[in-house]
Amino acid sequence: MKDQFDLELLDESALRLLIKQAKNELERREKSKFDPKEALSVLEFELKRHRKKRKESVFNPFA
Repeated sequence: MKDQFDLELLDESALRLLIKQAKNELERREKSKFDPKEALSVLEFELKRHRKKRKESVFNPFA
């Protein structure tokens, strides 16, 4: 790491706040990781929904 921060400059409450914010940021990043299996299942579902919608939208003059 090029720029390092001297943690000794922070008082205890500021250091605890920094740790809490870093923990929250790490958890947020973990949740947003790309899962290819989940993406595939979502795309398959959307394709099925799209096909069903297309079939339903066909004009039927006898309906």
